[in-house]
Amino acid sequence: MPAQTLEQIQAEPPQQTETPTQQDALPETIMIDIKGQVASPGVFELPAGAEPRMP
Repeated sequence: MPAQTLEQIQAEPPQQTETPTQQDALPETIMIDIKGQVASPGVFELPAGAEPRMP
């Protein structure tokens, strides 16, 4: 296989080597660890896709 130039490499789209599987699915819950000088520090678990809520 001949060597490729930088222009050829950049022009080619990346090749997909893996196919998506069930393991690649989004998580059902998200864990968030809030630290620092905040009103309610702690670890919170939210369902995936939860909307932000402002006080």
